[in-house]
Formats: sequence, structure tokens, C-alpha cells
Amino acid sequence: MSKRSWSICLWSGIMLMSGCQSTTAEPVAALSKHTGAAAKQEIQQAIVKLKGGLAPVLADNVFEQNDVLLLEKKPLKDGQGLPIMGRDFQFPSQFNLQLRGEVCGLFYGKTGGFEPLALLECIPKATKQ
Repeated sequence: MSKRSWSICLWSGIMLMSGCQSTTAEPVAALSKHTGAAAKQEIQQAIVKLKGGLAPVLADNVFEQNDVLLLEKKPLKDGQGLPIMGRDFQFPSQFNLQLRGEVCGLFYGKTGGFEPLALLECIPKATKQ
């Protein structure tokens, strides 16, 4: 093998290895420093993108104390306010706030989808006291 072929092969291997390392940032559980109205709306839009359906009702302090959000379907009710279908055995949908490198986003484990949240300022969960 010539010196040129060997150096191209070596260079290609280095580029492949460094590319793999830069894209495999381990997800870290995160919390929101402060969830403003615009960030809350962005979270709602991300949930719709990841799961579909209508935008859920969220607390004003969503993700400020916990990195996990559980969403349950609203039970159908009759005219008297009683559940129509009786007992519901569906599991709630779970979303996790994560930091992936410098990117804060919402992870939906059921599909493996990740939606970046540009308007939300996140910090690693372990650092918030």
C-alpha cells in the first residue's frame, strides 16, 4: 500500500470515529430554570408533534421540579359528569425533559422521538437544588 493510500485510510478512520463521538451525547435528565408562557406553548407543540392529538393542558411550572411528565387521556363523561366507559386501563403517556449536549428537548420513549425546545432554558437535574 502506498503512503498516500495509507494516509487516506487513516484520515478516513479518524473522521469516522470523531463523527461518531460527536453525535452520541448521552441524554441527561434536565429541569427547566423557569417555564414562561412561550416555552409552555413550545412544549405543547412538541407533544403534539411527538404523539399527535390535541395540545394538552400543562401547569405553569411544568418541568421545573421533575424531569418526567405523565399525560392521561381525559375520560369521556355523560351529561351528569359520570364516566361513560367505566374503568380505563390505558397507561399514561410519558415524556422526559433531556439535555443532549447543549440541546434541551422533549423525549417520547414510546416512539424514541426527540423534539428540541429552543425557548426553554434547561439545567441538568442533578445540579438544581
